[in-house]
Amino acid sequence: MRLSASSSFTYLNFSDELHYLKKETDIEDVSRFFRYMQQFQRNLHFFGDTTFFIIDYIRRTHVLMTGPVQSIIGYQPGDFLQGGLEFVVDIFHKDDFQIWSNEIFSSTFDLFKEQPHNEHDSYVFEVNYRMRAKAGNHITILQKGSYLTDPLSNLPTYAFGICLNITPYKSDTRITRVISKYNSNNKSGSYKHISTDCFYPDPEGALLTKREKEMLKWISDGFSSKQIADTCHLSQNTVMNHRKSLLRKTNAKNVAELIKYAVKNGII
Repeated sequence: MRLSASSSFTYLNFSDELHYLKKETDIEDVSRFFRYMQQFQRNLHFFGDTTFFIIDYIRRTHVLMTGPVQSIIGYQPGDFLQGGLEFVVDIFHKDDFQIWSNEIFSSTFDLFKEQPHNEHDSYVFEVNYRMRAKAGNHITILQKGSYLTDPLSNLPTYAFGICLNITPYKSDTRITRVISKYNSNNKSGSYKHISTDCFYPDPEGALLTKREKEMLKWISDGFSSKQIADTCHLSQNTVMNHRKSLLRKTNAKNVAELIKYAVKNGII
């Protein structure tokens, strides 16, 4: 059994699908994991509370969880190592997990299907989400990492990366996922930005305000930021901030995609 292009790909059915893959661990792949982890550690050395992890999706468990885990979330590393991915799903914020499972994992799989297999582990994914700490409160985690994939199905088989507690710096519930590609040919290493997408566990967060809809109409009519600012008696900086908000909320990459969104949703 393999997931077809028309299948509904989510985190949960992906996890079931992995039972059909081989169970052997490629030592070269694991070694490459640790090399990348060292690179991440150098890039993020200024963060004190950094947790490192390696996940074996085939066995549905963490094979490594190190760092100040208890001080961040209250649980011991052993809770993750022994509880498997079921433990992670249980403490994942339910609304955030729905987005992680149904949208983020799905789009990751789509990306891997389109790219050569030998480049999959060059892609770096950053995403924030909420988890329930042992004390019962929810904290916001920033995760940054990469995947190894099965060469036949392109399904992720291993993941590694780092996690940080960013609760003090995050006041909204918006989930932001950033994809970059690591260039290992460069001696110092460099990252190329691929995409930034926003997801909203709270549907209200994705709704455009009255002012944003007004801006969108002006943009659709071909007005520049300066022309909109002059017409609406606003500063150009304010108009630019509205543009950025529109792009973020609609996941549009440019004006053409903004106009397409406006037409599709009956705004113009």
